[in-house]
Amino acid sequence: MRTREFPALGPEDAPVVEAFGVGLGREEARVLAFLLLRGDDRPASRLDVRIGAGLGRERTADALSALETVGLVASGTIDSGSSGRPQKGWRVAGDPEEIAARVRQRHAEALLGQARTVAAEVGSGAAGGDRQNGEADTLPVALDRGAADPARVVLNWIPNGFHAPVFLAAERGFYGEAGVDASIRAARGSTAALRQVESGGADVGVVGSAVLCGALAEGRPVVPVALLYQRAMTVLYSVRSVFGAELDSVEQLRGRTVAMPRGSETALLARLFLSQAGVLGDVTIVDASGEERADLLEGKADVVTGMAADPPALEAEGYTVDSILVSEKFPVPGPALVVHADALADPPAALGGFLTATMRGVVAADRDREAAAEAVAARSDHAVAAERRRLDVALDRFSDSEARRSRGWGWQSVDDWRRLRMALHQTGTLSGQSG
Repeated sequence: MRTREFPALGPEDAPVVEAFGVGLGREEARVLAFLLLRGDDRPASRLDVRIGAGLGRERTADALSALETVGLVASGTIDSGSSGRPQKGWRVAGDPEEIAARVRQRHAEALLGQARTVAAEVGSGAAGGDRQNGEADTLPVALDRGAADPARVVLNWIPNGFHAPVFLAAERGFYGEAGVDASIRAARGSTAALRQVESGGADVGVVGSAVLCGALAEGRPVVPVALLYQRAMTVLYSVRSVFGAELDSVEQLRGRTVAMPRGSETALLARLFLSQAGVLGDVTIVDASGEERADLLEGKADVVTGMAADPPALEAEGYTVDSILVSEKFPVPGPALVVHADALADPPAALGGFLTATMRGVVAADRDREAAAEAVAARSDHAVAAERRRLDVALDRFSDSEARRSRGWGWQSVDDWRRLRMALHQTGTLSGQSG
């Protein structure tokens, strides 16, 4: 009896899989990584790929077909030296660096195509597009690599660990290599960041999904091109010494005081959550004016709104903290990268370059989290450990989704935006956005 050995992906190959996964589905990424790493110039058979990538028959066939369609792999025949019909085989169509760059470029085009669909079906339609099924065409972007094109980026808050992929991409020169001269500044909240994009004061903004959804509902000329993270990070939280008991149910908020910054992203999502849970009318809401933590610890409020990294920060100081995550109860998209609708009419080189470089930043930040935290800490007022804690929370809890696994980083769903818009409208929350 003969035995055969097959090379297969192992844990040590995960960085390559993740590098491709930023712009592909996970299964396509595994197949592409296997074909690159197998160390054999001969075409791989379907059985080779199935075993090497660890996928079933149908998934292997689908992944190979998808990769061949976009020109990342090429098919041919395997010379077995025997008579009969030649067996089909596949090999990578290029060297590793070239393939990785093509994956990112193709994904940037797909993201911009999906952005056009979102604009047409959820927003004002100012960016064009007439597809009705929620599926995007790709939208080609310029590839000029001459003089660097400026990209003015505005954050939704002071630099923190949630923004680490952008800062690491800047520190490592990814934007420059993509032909982009990126400048990064901070706004005080998503509403302020959105206004800068709308007015032309910024080219790309990081904006919370509820604030953005309000703008889309009003027909304002702004469009999300990618989700920085897949799920919203808003939480309601308290400390045991103030609340007097463990907080594990929204029903416990009846008769309590909840502090939140008026008109903020966290306030919009918290109000939506409380309304859908049927307790909004039984809760006293007070304006925290950005001092939620102080209001909680001073006993001015029983519960406050915040981001998912806030409870761990208090726990690190010795408090017993309980929290309720809004996006566990209602699916809410995470913070988005937003551009003016005019940018999609003829996408400039800087926009495509910004997206491809940010993809590299996402992969690098996950691979070297300490370096990513250091890149943020150099621009913030917080210690590296604090920024690392924020980044860990963001990557471990909010970066993954079915859309991310099947379509790559940043993918947004038309249906998710529709659901959020409808929920905000039904609860009357959209009217609170302008504060």
